[in-house]
Amino acid sequence: MVSAVSWITGFIIDKITVADQPVWQKKKCLTHAGESCEVCKNACASGALTKKQQQVVIDKNRCSGCFHCVVPCPTGSLAYPAKLFRQLVMKIQKTKAPVITCEQYPHEGHGVLKCLLGINREMMVMLTLVGDQETMTLNMSHCASCIIKGKMDAESIFHQHHQQVQKLLATWIPVKKLVIAEDVLPAVSATSESMSRRGFFDQLTKQVKETAVSTGQELLQEADTQTYPMRDHLLIHVNKQVITENREMFLDGIMASLTADNRCTACGQCKTTCLQGAWQIEASKDRLILSHHATRCNDCGRCREVCPSGVISKLPLTAASLSGPMVCQTWVYGHCTRCRRKLLSDKLKMGHCHACHKQIRLKRQLFENESNGSCRDGLTTPSKSKKEELSYGSD
Repeated sequence: MVSAVSWITGFIIDKITVADQPVWQKKKCLTHAGESCEVCKNACASGALTKKQQQVVIDKNRCSGCFHCVVPCPTGSLAYPAKLFRQLVMKIQKTKAPVITCEQYPHEGHGVLKCLLGINREMMVMLTLVGDQETMTLNMSHCASCIIKGKMDAESIFHQHHQQVQKLLATWIPVKKLVIAEDVLPAVSATSESMSRRGFFDQLTKQVKETAVSTGQELLQEADTQTYPMRDHLLIHVNKQVITENREMFLDGIMASLTADNRCTACGQCKTTCLQGAWQIEASKDRLILSHHATRCNDCGRCREVCPSGVISKLPLTAASLSGPMVCQTWVYGHCTRCRRKLLSDKLKMGHCHACHKQIRLKRQLFENESNGSCRDGLTTPSKSKKEELSYGSD
């Protein structure tokens, strides 16, 4: 039986130790939703990801912490651990020209990650927005000789995301830049001056205090659990640019404002496919409303792929789309004049539902084909009252 001291010691060590493995969020995962998706598994070079009964299992002993699986995930179900991102931010936010480098060359940067190719679009934007610095540099000078090799072409995906972020920053915040350094950088964390014994212990005491404070904050804010609320912080900056300054902008691959035109049939495929809950269909007594939440959408593009009518299109982010759900289409309910069935008014054909319309049409064709006063199979010609019942204007 585990003693209380051992449990508390293990708990504190777990809190202090920086997690270097991705966090799986099942509510956002296509595999958990019952769909076939092998993107993260194909991106993992160490074979740490396996799928069992609609669950993604991460083998902690085999995971290298490169986060190559996070970048190509279409729904963002794999996320960075909160402690990892917080420590990285603490190291770079007070630096005028911060440099982020890989674990193999920690002396060439202020912040260190296992592999820079594991940074996705959203994290690129957030790291650029942290602090007052104008330029954020990613040290990619040693990627050619890197010992971490992914199954997928992680480098091309990374550069594609970097170009999208650069384009975004140019139209959003021109003073902010995300630079890739391909030449070897000088050491930035090492110092040529000798440190006295007293200075060493003073620096060590300072680091212990900072660790204790950050750990205490995490213990008090247990709601912060595993993943860093990166999207919430990103929304703060987006709202400042869009709502406060009354601008319009696109955040391709991060956030999108979508709409559906009047060809929409209210089939509900967009709502069923979206694991973020961005599409909503609400029904009242007399109408059906289709709306879209831009703040929940991560622009994965799945709703546009499954839409049978191809009616979904992208709009720029505006103050209205960020303030709440945007109504895309509204349908009014109607009733079939024959069977009184309730359905959308555009589904009615001359006041009748599909079944009644088909039945009346067949009876009418049968009546028109009989012109000799007698019907086949011994049936007689309908009377005048019967003719009126077959007309479309009657109930």
